[in-house]
Amino acid sequence: MFDRILDMARTALNVVGNALAVLVIAKWEHKFDRKKALAYEREVLGQI
Repeated sequence: MFDRILDMARTALNVVGNALAVLVIAKWEHKFDRKKALAYEREVLGQI
């Protein structure tokens, strides 16, 4: 039981780490467009 909870925590941490790595690399390579990201976020949140 305890191992199952730890496994879920490791999985969540891995997903967050991968998402963060994508953002860091995109910013490092000057490929991240903040205006596009904010516009997309507004569009998605507006649909909720």
